[in-house]
Amino acid sequence: PPLVLRDSGDLLGASPRQLERCFRRRLISSLSSLNEEMPKDVPENVTPAGVEFNFTPYYDVPELEFGRDRQFCLLTLQHPSFVGRTLEQRMVYWEQKRTDRADRVQRIFGKCDKDNNNSLDAEQLKRALHAIGMPATEDWVHGLYQRHNKQGDGQMLSHEFENVVGEAWGRVPEPQFSDQLHRVHAQMTGDHCFNFIGRSSPVGWVLRLVRNLWPFALKRVAILRNTYENPKYQPELMETLIDTYEGQKIRGINNAMDLLELASEQPAEAKGGLVVRIQPTLRGALHWPEGGASTLVPLRGYPENNPGLVGKMGGWFRAFRA
Repeated sequence: PPLVLRDSGDLLGASPRQLERCFRRRLISSLSSLNEEMPKDVPENVTPAGVEFNFTPYYDVPELEFGRDRQFCLLTLQHPSFVGRTLEQRMVYWEQKRTDRADRVQRIFGKCDKDNNNSLDAEQLKRALHAIGMPATEDWVHGLYQRHNKQGDGQMLSHEFENVVGEAWGRVPEPQFSDQLHRVHAQMTGDHCFNFIGRSSPVGWVLRLVRNLWPFALKRVAILRNTYENPKYQPELMETLIDTYEGQKIRGINNAMDLLELASEQPAEAKGGLVVRIQPTLRGALHWPEGGASTLVPLRGYPENNPGLVGKMGGWFRAFRA
């Protein structure tokens, strides 16, 4: 049970676990209004054991009762925080994540609202867009005002900015878990959090899916590509492939399926392999300090689990085109 600490007498009889949770909550609360700069002693570019994303085209496995056809891809996450915890305990992560996200959106808005009039003009909105990982070009900003600024006065209100964030990040869905995904691919053992994305979905939407699968609040997400063999996941041996929700204009990479095929061409550690860079918020880092200020997570692509003739013909066509 949670420990409410009112005075030093409340420490008596508290278990070490209760004390840890209590002090962590109080630390998070005390930092909520501060700048989200990580302390300098928090390590950068950590690759913890037992963390990886798996990406595969999905052909329905009736035993799993997902009811999805071959129009979808399956993205999964293995994470140490899932191990040995009940569904109810895992759901707490997502409840906290929703709270952290709402607080972060308000902090971004308040920080960019320099004149304190509860609205953002075009230049202020550009700064806010950079903070949430959306492009800040003139055309993009103009489009956002058209879609979300109901008054048409060029002043983005707080609740309108929340809708902009929803366009970038999507809603925080209820997480789904399965320990039966070895039925899809033998390599996908253990417990996974998972979700589906349409094969023809914009490539930038994969970042949204990554954000929703991660159990803690995030500041930025990017997909990197190794420029050399990189078994230790050294960031200096990587280049940025996608880091905004618009998605970069990458030759031949137009949708989620294209990105998946790129991931499946080689192991994540090899030259050309893909890696997800996770940058947590300060609260996210406090909830899971093992991830450091930046977590590098392999993105492993797999072929379709039951391609049949149509899938094989697609593979033959891609090989011929290459």
